[in-house]
Amino acid sequence: MERLFAFAQRHRTLLASVTLALAAAAAYVNSFAVPALLDDRITILDNPTLRQLWPLGPVLFPPGEVFSAGRPLLNLSFALNYAAHGEAVGGYHLVNLLLHLGAGLALFGIMRRLLALPIWKERLSAGGTWLAWGVALLWLLHPLQTAAVTYISQRAEVLMGLCYLLTIYCFLRSVTSATPRRWRLLAVATCSLGMLSKEVMATAPVAVWLFDASLVAGSWRAAWQQRWRFHAALASTWLILAALLATSQLTQRGINFEGGFTAWSYALTECQVVLRYLRLAVWPHPLIFDYNVVPLEPHVGLYVAGLIAVVAAAVWSWRRWPAWGLWGIWFLLVLSPTSSVVPVAGQPMAESRLYVPLAALAILGGLGLGAVWGRRSVWVLVALALLGGGFTVRRNHDFRSELSIWTDTVAKYPRNPRAHEHLASTLATMPGRWADARRHFETALQLKADFAEAHVNLANLLLKAEPPLEKEALAHYEAAVQSKPNHAVAHHDLGCLLSRMPGRAADALAHLEIAARLKPYQAETHFELGNVLAYLLHRPADAIRCYEEALKWQPDFPEAHCRLGNLLAPDPARRGEAEKHYLAAVRLDPNQADAHHQLGNIYIAQQERWPEAAKHYEAALRLQPDLAPAHNNLGTILVRQPGRAAEALPHFETALRLEPNFARAHFNLGLLLLQTPGRSIEGLAHLRETLRLMPDHAMARQLLEKYQPK
Repeated sequence: MERLFAFAQRHRTLLASVTLALAAAAAYVNSFAVPALLDDRITILDNPTLRQLWPLGPVLFPPGEVFSAGRPLLNLSFALNYAAHGEAVGGYHLVNLLLHLGAGLALFGIMRRLLALPIWKERLSAGGTWLAWGVALLWLLHPLQTAAVTYISQRAEVLMGLCYLLTIYCFLRSVTSATPRRWRLLAVATCSLGMLSKEVMATAPVAVWLFDASLVAGSWRAAWQQRWRFHAALASTWLILAALLATSQLTQRGINFEGGFTAWSYALTECQVVLRYLRLAVWPHPLIFDYNVVPLEPHVGLYVAGLIAVVAAAVWSWRRWPAWGLWGIWFLLVLSPTSSVVPVAGQPMAESRLYVPLAALAILGGLGLGAVWGRRSVWVLVALALLGGGFTVRRNHDFRSELSIWTDTVAKYPRNPRAHEHLASTLATMPGRWADARRHFETALQLKADFAEAHVNLANLLLKAEPPLEKEALAHYEAAVQSKPNHAVAHHDLGCLLSRMPGRAADALAHLEIAARLKPYQAETHFELGNVLAYLLHRPADAIRCYEEALKWQPDFPEAHCRLGNLLAPDPARRGEAEKHYLAAVRLDPNQADAHHQLGNIYIAQQERWPEAAKHYEAALRLQPDLAPAHNNLGTILVRQPGRAAEALPHFETALRLEPNFARAHFNLGLLLLQTPGRSIEGLAHLRETLRLMPDHAMARQLLEKYQPK
């Protein structure tokens, strides 16, 4: 036991780091199967820039509406995940957890460095490593962190948080290091990476200056005089963020004053939000996955007064006791962009935004407990951390499926229209839940009448009814594009519905063209455009361009390969291209009956390739037995092979049963029956039918003249 204790004393930093890793793994091991949720679809599943790592440009600069737009490092991390395991969620969750652990270790390092500073060294140095460990453990296992760690898209917060904490850690290391320049360069590097991860990193240079003034130099002026080059270098990283903001389309990510917000109403809303953040940090219940809307409370004035009191207390304590007041100022500083300046209309409150601010409160709590209880404070922190870890495991259980998390969200926050819409979308995929899905869609629209996504998805649900409720669906699609004219999916789905309605081809084309302009990388939209142009408006040249554009964005699109082949095949000069597209279609999807049939049609023209043609016709008929031309053509091949005429007979008969006016099948069957003992009269009847359908069929006329009784 003494040896074990001695080992723990000698290697306490290593032991603390290992136990932090084990604790984080235990708390989040049940999160690895959590499915893609909310923004995960546009961030990962529908993000074309993740499909390849080179060229690097599209990976670093994804489309404006993607959650990771303007965040190159974040999108690159998702692209690396995709390259490793595609859309399997386990790998994404593992990376999120590893980043979270890295941030926890950085916080552990920050706390150790803080306790080594003269201001706390004498009072709190005893057991300093374990006090730092307790603070990091509490922060790692706090159930509020599930909003950032378990929700894949919020890797933005975790990645930024890791860079943020490493920047502060490197600064604190530089203060006591014999080689401060190296640590300062590392701080600038991590700050730059943070700017490439999420916009809140803009507060990091100010936070480091705040740390310097409060804990090291003693004042703002002294901090600037002693390390002005370093602080200027940190501030220069704002140029990176400014460039990204100038080129990214923030409005497409909900960074705007839509939804009825004004600058004043948003500020009032955030007064409520910041106080709720403080409450959740101390008492994390109830935790809500998605808030979407935060209506102004009737007693909003009390929230305003409360927040003013909190800010005043933080400023007063910082001016009087900078080493203690620092943490409240830092907490408010990190929240300031999203709670005062940047209007996030679609999500005015998000628990994930507490990822870094919670570190300030954890440090303050650890220092306070250490000052009051000394070594015993570690046990208090451990007890709180274990309690929080238990709630974290339970919270991750809520995330186990889309149904469970949205049911939980609706139960806790029933005034959230987006939660009702996503719950309805989940129910719509489940047998027997059609009515429940419709009820939640309608509830979402009662809460928010101009909710375009709810209109679109309710329309999709109505089309699944028996019979499809097309008129109601059309009204909802039109309401969606009216309330949100730049909603690409609404235009796409409306165009698809109109293409199935008589006389609406031109309208369908107009909406699909708008969808393609809004989301040019959506292969499905170009495919549907091609269908309208080819089969409704008879513009094959334009349709070919649309199918080619679809394949540019999605080379593994079997239906697009097949449709493109259909348009190329009639041109003898391009039949070779058509063959390649048909072969690609059946390689990607062996169940493409039309592609097999068309390959048979190409190969039947070359006698030496009849075996290949027969193979493809047989494949087509296995998949689509009512394909009359394939029956006729397969019969044509069989009848010319020795000993296989009997196999051809049922194919010709089936072709005529499916298409009684199929002239070529009548001729082929008539010719075969003429050569069949006892069936020549039937054969002549089919030849007469051939002439009725095709009066200029010379061979049928010759055979009738030759074999018909005089």
